[in-house]
Amino acid sequence: MSDCPEKMAVSPTFSTTLLVNTTLTCWSIAGASTTTYYWLNGTIVVSLGIMVTVSEPGPFFLTCVANSSFNEVYCTNTVNVSGTAVLG
Repeated sequence: MSDCPEKMAVSPTFSTTLLVNTTLTCWSIAGASTTTYYWLNGTIVVSLGIMVTVSEPGPFFLTCVANSSFNEVYCTNTVNVSGTAVLG
């Protein structure tokens, strides 16, 4: 069994169009319970933790990053989420 974050998932079920103010949540289905998460917009950290809110209309490209370390082994996994945010 690996302690690295594996099989990343995002909720709600993702489509390429989201309503503005939708909150996305990501997690790893397997891996260490001490996994930490943050969200990137390009190279800029936009949220610490498992959730980020898409707050502006227009195109977006976000990356959820999961990190863990166990027995001096450092692991990272990512999932990309992109699309267009629209006003409801």
